[in-house]
Amino acid sequence: MVKYNKTKKPVFKKMNSKALVVKKRRSNLVSLIKDINIRQSETKYKSINGIIAAAYHDQIVYINNWVPAGGASNIWPQQGTTDSSRIGDRIVAVGIKYRMAFQIPFDRRNVKCKIWYLPYNSAQGNPTNYSEFFHNISGSSMLDPIQTKRWGGLKFLGSHQLKAMDRDQSGSNTDATMYASAYVSLNDKKINFKSDASTDASNMKEQGQILLSFYDTYNTSSTTDIVCTKVNVNSTLYFKDL
Repeated sequence: MVKYNKTKKPVFKKMNSKALVVKKRRSNLVSLIKDINIRQSETKYKSINGIIAAAYHDQIVYINNWVPAGGASNIWPQQGTTDSSRIGDRIVAVGIKYRMAFQIPFDRRNVKCKIWYLPYNSAQGNPTNYSEFFHNISGSSMLDPIQTKRWGGLKFLGSHQLKAMDRDQSGSNTDATMYASAYVSLNDKKINFKSDASTDASNMKEQGQILLSFYDTYNTSSTTDIVCTKVNVNSTLYFKDL
């Protein structure tokens, strides 16, 4: 029978608090140096353009920012030596600037437009399907709530409408152009690429889109009435190349 010695205490390894402090300070210093290098490096940019020929009342239309195997049409840069290219297989994404123009028919001056930014995976569904993007309660995009739990990462970029014209203002039978702009911060996210020529970001969602919904009046048909005759979206990615 083995006797247990009550007087013998278990031996614990004493941690050196001073060494932990030094290690923490060294880690903070490395992070600070990296942040300084990022801030001091040149900001590059890549722009892409997307056009939609027509948009119907209360329907969701989209402009792609990136898709799987999108090639040069993706907003992510390929490897190269220009201002819109990357040197290595990683960039630091600063943000995306959107500049938009919408051609509104002369008899649709009260059209409203809502805009969203959405990165997503195909397994989440199709955001251009009304019932998958909205909780289809009233059938109106101005009233129905969005299924936010399904579409994580969704950002609302604003609602826009033409300014009312003066009664004495001429050109009432002329189409109007409505402009909008928005900025989406990517918070200096490190974006990785799987190969030199690839524009597929390995640590981002599969697809990234700008979603737009145009709304005219309550009795407007969503299948036959065009409320915007042209949508033009310019997307510019600002990034650091390290």
